[in-house]
Amino acid sequence: MGSKSKKGKGKRNAKNKNSPPGQEAAGASSSSAEQRAEDPGTSSEFPSLQESESTASHAPTDGTGSGGKSQHGMAKTTSAFDPSSVGLVTEDFSRATLDSTTNESAGSPWERSGKSKGKVSHPVSPAVGSVCGGIEFGGHQEDFPSLSRSPGKKGFGGTKTKDKTPFGDDFPSLPALGNKGCRPKNPPISLVEKVKPSAEAVVVGIPWKQQETQLKVDSPELAAPSSCTKGSAPSSSSSSSSVEATHSSKDSQPMKLVDIISSGSSHRVSSDFDFPPAKRGKSGRHINLITNYYDLTCKLPYIYHYDVAISEIKTDKSKMSHVKSPSKANSDNRSRLEKQQEARVSRKFCQEAFAKFIEILKENKKLQKLEPIYDGGKNLFTAQKLPIQDQLSFNVPLEVEGRTKHYTISLKPVKKLDGTNIINMKPLKSGNSYNLDTMNEILLVLNAIMNHRSANSQEIRVGRSFFSTSGSNRKDVGEGLEIWHGYNQSVHLTEKGPAIVLNLSARVFHKAGEAIDYIADLLGRDITQRRRPLTSFEVKKIQKALTKVRVKVTHLKYPRQYRINGVSDLSAQDLKMQIDGKEKSIAEYFGEKYGTLKFPHLHCFQMNSKNNKTFIPFEKCVILPDQHKAGSTDELSKRITSEMINATAVPPSDRFQGINNFAKRVNQICAPEMREFQLLMDLAPKKVQGRVLDAPQLRYSDGNISYPKNGTWSIAGQRFMKARRYTSWILLSFTESQQNLKKFALDLGKIFRELGLFFDEFKGILTYGNDVPTEEILSRSEVRNSSLIVIVLSKKDTYHNYDEIKFIADYCLGIVTQCVLDSVLSKSDPRILTNICLKINTKLGGVNHELALRPNVMRERVIILGIDVVHSTMCPSIAAIVGSMDRHVSTYKVCCRVQENEKRGKQSQELILDLEDMVGTILRGFLDHNSGKQPVRIVCYRDGVSEGQFRAVKDKEVESIRKASEKVYGKDVPLTFMVVQKRHQTRLRTENPRDGIGKGSNIPPGTTVDTVITYPNTFDFFLCSHEGIRGTSKPSRYTILHDGNHFDPDELQKFTYDLCYLFGRCTKSVSIPAPVKYADLAAYRAKKYADFQLKKMKRHKSSVPYTGKSSDLPQYAVEAINNMETSKNHMFFI
Repeated sequence: MGSKSKKGKGKRNAKNKNSPPGQEAAGASSSSAEQRAEDPGTSSEFPSLQESESTASHAPTDGTGSGGKSQHGMAKTTSAFDPSSVGLVTEDFSRATLDSTTNESAGSPWERSGKSKGKVSHPVSPAVGSVCGGIEFGGHQEDFPSLSRSPGKKGFGGTKTKDKTPFGDDFPSLPALGNKGCRPKNPPISLVEKVKPSAEAVVVGIPWKQQETQLKVDSPELAAPSSCTKGSAPSSSSSSSSVEATHSSKDSQPMKLVDIISSGSSHRVSSDFDFPPAKRGKSGRHINLITNYYDLTCKLPYIYHYDVAISEIKTDKSKMSHVKSPSKANSDNRSRLEKQQEARVSRKFCQEAFAKFIEILKENKKLQKLEPIYDGGKNLFTAQKLPIQDQLSFNVPLEVEGRTKHYTISLKPVKKLDGTNIINMKPLKSGNSYNLDTMNEILLVLNAIMNHRSANSQEIRVGRSFFSTSGSNRKDVGEGLEIWHGYNQSVHLTEKGPAIVLNLSARVFHKAGEAIDYIADLLGRDITQRRRPLTSFEVKKIQKALTKVRVKVTHLKYPRQYRINGVSDLSAQDLKMQIDGKEKSIAEYFGEKYGTLKFPHLHCFQMNSKNNKTFIPFEKCVILPDQHKAGSTDELSKRITSEMINATAVPPSDRFQGINNFAKRVNQICAPEMREFQLLMDLAPKKVQGRVLDAPQLRYSDGNISYPKNGTWSIAGQRFMKARRYTSWILLSFTESQQNLKKFALDLGKIFRELGLFFDEFKGILTYGNDVPTEEILSRSEVRNSSLIVIVLSKKDTYHNYDEIKFIADYCLGIVTQCVLDSVLSKSDPRILTNICLKINTKLGGVNHELALRPNVMRERVIILGIDVVHSTMCPSIAAIVGSMDRHVSTYKVCCRVQENEKRGKQSQELILDLEDMVGTILRGFLDHNSGKQPVRIVCYRDGVSEGQFRAVKDKEVESIRKASEKVYGKDVPLTFMVVQKRHQTRLRTENPRDGIGKGSNIPPGTTVDTVITYPNTFDFFLCSHEGIRGTSKPSRYTILHDGNHFDPDELQKFTYDLCYLFGRCTKSVSIPAPVKYADLAAYRAKKYADFQLKKMKRHKSSVPYTGKSSDLPQYAVEAINNMETSKNHMFFI
C-alpha cells in the first residue's frame, strides 16, 4: 500500500479539520521476494512514485477583507501592526481547554444489532508516517518460480454463541470458548463550536519605512471602510507600487503561485480518541534492541502559527495565467512525476521569495532577531508572537530567469478553536496523555523545524529525504544517471514523547550537463557522427528517459528554462514549421537567428509551452542539476536496478553507523532553528526491549511435523496436507528451442508424485510458433479439458503475451495455468520444481500445510479477510479483498472492483467504495463453503493505508464490513480490523550481535516490539516475521483500528505471526500475513487484465489520450475484474 499521501487539502481555520502530517500514499504492496531483507518494492530506499511525499496544507480563509485607499494614497488595513513597536510579547496566553468529555451510554455493553451510537466523523491519526518519492523496485514475479522466490495463549474473548455444533466438513467440532469481554457502545462525540474566520486585510506596495510610520498597533480607525464590503475590490492606487492583492471575481484574482505546500497537517482531528487503547504483550523471550529513533525535547511552551500566501502580481490581467501548486496539481491529469518535480520547484521558489520577505521585515531593528520557520508552503512558525491581528502583505521583487517579477506575500495568524494562533507544546511534557486536537499540530511544527534548511544549504530535499549537492556520496551508474546517497527523516510521537526517525536513503538522479553528453551516455555511443542518425528506437528511449526533465537553453542572452515534453520524430534539418509566413527547418531558423548548428542531423526537444510547438535542438540544451528520476522500475534497466539494490542492501551494523553519523549532521544543521525553539535532540538512539515469539509447528500429510528455524523449513520427504487426484495435465511450449522439454516434463511429474499430487494422464507436449494465436491454442479441446496447463514462455517471444494468457485462461475459459520461463528448463533444479508444485497445488484447491497447534482464534469458525488497493498510472485503482473459506485458513475466495476517485480529476482511490457489497460476496461464499454455517468472528488485515487515512478507513470501511455482516447474517459478527504497514522508516538491530541471525546479524523472525516507539494511545505493534538474508530486516507495523473481539495482545500478535507461515507459494515465513499477500496478488492479477487491454487499445488508437478512468477500459475488461469472484478455482490468482 503503497504509496502509497498527498491526500487532499483543506482550510486550516476553525471550519476545517487538519490531516496528520506526512500522509503516505497508498501504494503498491510489498514484493514477493521475501528472501531480501530490504524489500525493494516497499523499502523507503526504493520509494514508489505512488508513495511520493504527502504534503498537507491549508488554504486561506474565504473572508475577503478590503483595504481602501487612504488620503495619502496608501492602502488601509484592518491589521493593527506597528513594526516600530515590535518587541517581546509578554502577554500571558492561556489556551482554552477543548471539550473532550464522552458520555457512556447506559444499558447493555454489547449491542446485538451492532449499530453504533454516534459515529466519530473527524479524521484522526495517532502519529505521522514516512513517505518519499522515487523509483519503485521489485514487484511481483507472477508465475515465474526461481530460487529467489522461496519465501497461544488461552482466554480468547468474544461473543457467546448458541451454535456449538460441528460447523461443516472443514471445521472439526471443538468446545466453545468462554466470553471474556464485550465490545462497548461507541460513545457520542462532543461537538466543539467552530470559530468564524476573521476578515482579511492587505497592505501592499508600501515601502517598509513608510509602513513603519503609518501602521499603528492601537489605531482601530484604520479598519477597512464600510464601503468596502465582503467581496468588493478596494480602490486601486495610482501609484505603480500599490497593487490590489484581494479581489472578488475569479478572473481578477492575482495569480496564485502556491496554495498548498506543506509537510504537515491539513485538517483538524477530533479530541475523542475511540481507537482501541494501547495493550502490551508479555509472551516470548526478551531481546534487547537498538532503534533508529532519537528523542526530541521541547522546552518552549507555545509556538505561534501563521498562514503564508504567495501570488504573482500581474499588471495585464487579460494575460493572467494561473500557476498551479503541487497540491492543486493533484486535481489534474498530469503524471505523478510532473507533479512531484513541480512540488520541488515551487517549494524552492517559495523559500527564495519568503527569504526576501524576511529581509524586508528585518530592516526593523526590533525584528532583526526574528528567526521564523517556513515550510516552503503555507505554514510559518515563530517562537514569539507577532503583533498581527488580521493580515500583513508586502510586495517582493524576485529575479526569475533573468527577469524581475513582483510577488505579493501575505501573512496572517491561523485561528485555532480557542481563537488564538497558539500551538500548545505543553502536552509533550505530560507523558502519553496527548490531546489529539494538538497532536497533529505538534507534529506539523516539529517536522517543519527539523526539515528547515537555510537558503545557502548544500542539501536538497526529495520527499522526506535529504541529499548533499556537494558531489560527495554519489555514484555514476551510466545511462545518464547517478545514485545519490542521503538520509530520510521524520518526527513521530511515541509513548515516551516525540522522536526523530532517521534512516539511510538512496535515489537515482539525472546527471547534469550538456544534453548531447547525457544522450550519448544513455545510448552508449557517440551521437555526433552524421553517418549514424538516431533510429526510431533510440528516439523513443531518449523521450522515455528525459520527458519532464528541466533544461536550460544556451542560445538566448538571458537564462531560460523549459521542461521537456517529448522528442521530435525528425531531425532539426528535416523538421519544418511555418515561421514568419515561410516554411523553414529548425536548423535554418537557428542558423539565421542564433548561428549555424553543429549537429543539424540530431533531433529536437519538444518543450512544455503554451502551444507545445517549441522545439529546441539537443545541442542548445543543458540538463539542470539536482533532478531525481522518479517512476516505476520499468524505467530503469536491470543493470541499474541491480546497482540500486546493491547500494541500499546495507547490513545492520553499517546502516546504524551511517544513521548515527547523519544524526550528528542533522543536529548540527538544525542547531539554529532548534535553539530558537528550545528544542533538544538526544544523539543516543532509543533502546527498547523486544520479544521473540515462538515459530509455529507445521503439519503435513500423515501427521508429519516440520519445525521452522529462522523462518525457513524443508519440505523434503513431506507430502501436501491436502491434495486430490486430477484427470490430466499438458505441457505447452512457446519457445524456439525444444531442448530439455521432455526432461522437464518427466522431472516435474516426479515431483508431483513425491508431494502427493497425482494426475491420471499426461497428455504430452505441444509446441507452437508465432503463427497461432494464444486464444486459439488455449481453446483447443485437448488443452481446455485438461485439469492443468503448464506453459513455457520465452522472453524473446512478444507474440504470446503473459497478460493475454492469464486473461483468456482465467476469465474466458476458466482453466488453471502455470507459466514458467524457458530458463528453468536447462536447470531443472528440484527446489524450483518444488516451488512450482506449491503454487499448482494451491491453485487446484489443495492445502500445502497447516498449523499443527491451532491458535485459539481458529478453534471456532473464523473468517480472515485481507484487503488491498493497487494504483497505476495506466488504469484506475483496483480494490481486492480475499476471505478464508476453510479451517486451515488456506483457501480464499477473491473479489475485485475497478473504482474511480470520487473527487474530480483525481485518479487513485485508496478507500474502497464498494466494500459492503464486496465483503457481502465473501461472507456468502463462506456460507456456501461451510454448509450454511456462519463465522463466529471476523479478523481483517488492511494493507496500503497511511496514518492520515486511519480515521476515514475506520469510519467508512469498518462500518461497511459491519453492515455487510448484518445484511448477510442478520447480526453484527465481532470484527477486529487492523492496518498493516510496510512503508515506514523504522529499523531495529540487536544490541548484542550474538542475538542476531545470519551473516548480517539481523533481528530473528518473530521479533515483536509494542513499547517505547509505538503510538502513545493506540493498540499497535511492530513484528518482523521473516528472515533478513540481505540488508537490514524491516518489521511490519500493525495498528488495530477496531477490536470487537477484545483480543489479548499476546494472542493477536502470535496469531498474526502464525499467518505469515501459511503463504502457499514458498517454504519461508513472509513479511506480512498470508491473506494480505493474497489480496495483493489478486489486485495485481486484476491490474494485469487492465494493462493488457489498455496496451492493446494503445496499439490501435495511439492518438487517443488516456485519462485514468474506468471508462477508458473496454467493458469486458471491467467485467473481467469485477467478476473474478465467480471463478470456480478460488486460488487461481496466485
